[in-house]
Amino acid sequence: MAAYKKYSTQEYNPQIGNHFTMGGTPFYRGLTLSSTSGGCYAYYNLSAYGFHTVEGQVGCLDKMDTKAQGILSFYGDDILLKQIKLKPDKLPTSFEIDITGVNQLRINCDSIGNGRFAVIGLADVTFE
Repeated sequence: MAAYKKYSTQEYNPQIGNHFTMGGTPFYRGLTLSSTSGGCYAYYNLSAYGFHTVEGQVGCLDKMDTKAQGILSFYGDDILLKQIKLKPDKLPTSFEIDITGVNQLRINCDSIGNGRFAVIGLADVTFE
């Protein structure tokens, strides 16, 4: 599913052939969010689908500054559903979020402290 509104993000899919890496593993399907511009976001319209969960893997891109930290926030209809703090020295981890009844999903990425920029990836994301 493609975002209908996004800022400082890039989408990836196998048809294009580009990829990003997290923990040394290449991912060909997903989304990257870069806080280099002071924050970034992606909006998804879920109102016509009736999804109950969103799941996938999340982590820092290998190219991210090793002293940077990031926080990824998921909002359903402007209500915070989940926040994930990320450090570049950690491997990607799985996530699952209940989105039952959510019409609009917003994903935000921000850097945490020390003036370094977070570059975060969401890989192999599925909506069910």
